[in-house]
Amino acid sequence: MKWMKKIAPLAATLVLLVVLGFVTRHQNQMPCRGVEIRISSSAGMYFLDRDDVYHQLLNAADSVEGRPMISIDTRHIEGVIAAMPEVKKADVYKTIDGQLRVHVDLRVPVARVLHPNGTSFYIDEDGEMMPLSPRYMARVLLVNGNIRQGSINTFTEFPVADEWENQRSELFELASFIRADPFWSAQIQQVYVNENIEYVLIPRVGNHEIHFGNLSDVETKFACLKALYEQVLSKSDWNQYRLINLKYKNQIVCSKK
Repeated sequence: MKWMKKIAPLAATLVLLVVLGFVTRHQNQMPCRGVEIRISSSAGMYFLDRDDVYHQLLNAADSVEGRPMISIDTRHIEGVIAAMPEVKKADVYKTIDGQLRVHVDLRVPVARVLHPNGTSFYIDEDGEMMPLSPRYMARVLLVNGNIRQGSINTFTEFPVADEWENQRSELFELASFIRADPFWSAQIQQVYVNENIEYVLIPRVGNHEIHFGNLSDVETKFACLKALYEQVLSKSDWNQYRLINLKYKNQIVCSKK
């Protein structure tokens, strides 16, 4: 009987391999019965819909419904869909019942940049540039003014110089900080880059400009500004000042109208 105990696990493994082999052959021979597409956006910004993704899928594979599942190259389809400028990640896989499933995660912009030459693009939550979409306009922080690089890559409509890379990094840092705080996300609607390449914030509430200066001591500057809002402006007229200056360390200089 001892030999039976020793051989039982091996027999079970062989049976499992046979079953899996049968299932795999059955799945490979099965025609694709349909395509299921799911699009996710963590911020509720849908730059693509099902038709957009399905059209891209057909560009990658001509057709899929009715084709044997074994002939469908999911990795290739993933790559083609992931190459769409609105897409952050794409997963494509086959199910045992003959369905091709496509799951797409969309990129999330944190700021929209208006370039001096009239072109416009987003900076996304990973700090990368992203083109605008004709399908959806994201309500995000607007950035304009003296964008450091004057030339544009005509194919991508993005600035191409190293000079811009430094400014993009700063804009991403500032936009990310504003977006992460519910109060500032609601209050700051625009960033203007002045001739000294310093940042001026334009609020939604209050007819004033906030001269932020450079990005040194970002947290301290916003803490001081919030204290001013809560302890002074909330008890008086929000429109009494034309300028709030945060450029100087640990100081707020306000100029009345």
